[in-house]
Amino acid sequence: MVCSTSSEENTPEWRKPYLDWLQNDILPADKKEARSFRMRASRFILIDGVLFRKSFAGPYLRCLDREESQAVLHTLHSEECANHAGGKSLSNKAQRQGYFWPTMRKDAMEFAKKCDAC
Repeated sequence: MVCSTSSEENTPEWRKPYLDWLQNDILPADKKEARSFRMRASRFILIDGVLFRKSFAGPYLRCLDREESQAVLHTLHSEECANHAGGKSLSNKAQRQGYFWPTMRKDAMEFAKKCDAC
């Protein structure tokens, strides 16, 4: 699948706060917001500079940016071993393959709707 390294300047907006917290202990200024962020951030882990989300029933899920997520959706939907699945099953398949991004379901639905072969 997709295996690329992330750099600080290429880090998308949604991953940046988690990376700041895990690398430099930087929290939001508001105490209430900082407390809720710490609870959400406890689900994430940094391994060799790559952000992963802890999964309830499986392996760590690699956090992807926009370009990487589109490449994964394309691979799972239309390339080898693909079955032109709908959006819901496509997002579930991406998660089973070990990937995560916050808008998985919505992105997979939009991707499946754009497919001409489907």
